[in-house]
Amino acid sequence: MRQPQVKADGFFLGHLDLDNLKLTTRRWFGGELGKQFKRSGLTYDRGRRLILCRGRRHIEFPWTFAGADDAAGPNFTGQGAVDSYYSPPTTEPR
Repeated sequence: MRQPQVKADGFFLGHLDLDNLKLTTRRWFGGELGKQFKRSGLTYDRGRRLILCRGRRHIEFPWTFAGADDAAGPNFTGQGAVDSYYSPPTTEPR
């Protein structure tokens, strides 16, 4: 399957609530994600819960998707949310 790409002069903007991303070890890793976003040239606005990518980027994501919980309950807007679980890498990112 071909991965979506942002054009060299394009941008991607998406809603992302870090509270819905969890490690299988049950440890919150939003701070680690923020550092990874910054290293990858992404901008994350915690207040608005928006992630922004300007131009094409190669993004390293060392965590592996492990599953989801569709019974996570409401998110900050009050709407139903899905929590995504990730397995930590064998070595933590820098």
